[in-house]
Amino acid sequence: MKTVLITGATDGIGLETVKMLGKERHNVILDGRSNSKLENIKGALEAQFQGSSFDTV
Repeated sequence: MKTVLITGATDGIGLETVKMLGKERHNVILDGRSNSKLENIKGALEAQFQGSSFDTV
């Protein structure tokens, strides 16, 4: 299991990359401009991809 930092994780290619890594059960650190979007996405990802770890910066 790798730990990966994704910038621009709230939409577009960044979000799709996060989902792909979540399916592969990696530890993912999310970065983006909107903290509220990051927290909402983090909660949704944790529910969808159990076994992966998601954090925000």
